[in-house]
Amino acid sequence: IQWPLSIVISRKALTKYQLIFRFLFHCKHVERQLCGAWQMHQGVRALNSHGTAISRSSLLCRSMLRFINSLLHYLIFEAGFFVLEPNWHVMHGRLQTAKSIDEVIQHHDFFLDRCLKECLLLLPELIKKVEKLKSLCLQYAAATQWLISSSINIPKLDEQSDGSVGSGKSKQWKLKNPSQAQKAVTRNSAVTDSILKFEREFNAEVQSLRPILSSSSQAQPFLTHLAQWILGVGNEP
Repeated sequence: IQWPLSIVISRKALTKYQLIFRFLFHCKHVERQLCGAWQMHQGVRALNSHGTAISRSSLLCRSMLRFINSLLHYLIFEAGFFVLEPNWHVMHGRLQTAKSIDEVIQHHDFFLDRCLKECLLLLPELIKKVEKLKSLCLQYAAATQWLISSSINIPKLDEQSDGSVGSGKSKQWKLKNPSQAQKAVTRNSAVTDSILKFEREFNAEVQSLRPILSSSSQAQPFLTHLAQWILGVGNEP
């Protein structure tokens, strides 16, 4: 940023903008990884996987997607329309009456700090839990995609399951020997234990997030929306 803009949009201000957008983009990255894992699960629906590690994993994947989608809904729609945009308009109005460069800097810093806070980035206890949950989701997505891809044969993008090219039909993953694939999953205790471990850790983190959101939303009303979307705290009797 060149002078004189650098007086207002300083290195510190740019760092705050980067924190906000980096957090949003990382949440989208987690969502995309989980969507990839979910698509993997859909690709093995031909297996009779009821009661197996794959079916258990599918339920966990759906729960994780529900969490990250709820968080993104809050950040993009709730925070976007009720935090970022209104705060921008407030700052813009105040800048119209600013009488000095110091007032301009003050209004701009207030805008950024408010956005950081309402995007959870100035709430250490809460953001720590959210980051832990995102980390678990990424670890699970990587492990699950490896697990399922080891049991199926994914054709090239330009090939159909019947060997035709460019027919326009939806592509289906070609299974290896179904009985062998199912046995490889159900008999692999390490795989089952791994999925159960992810499930326990994810559920424990979500449960520990509930009281934090519940108590924080009393002091910070904007968190009520987040609590409702992620945990349904606002709907509890």
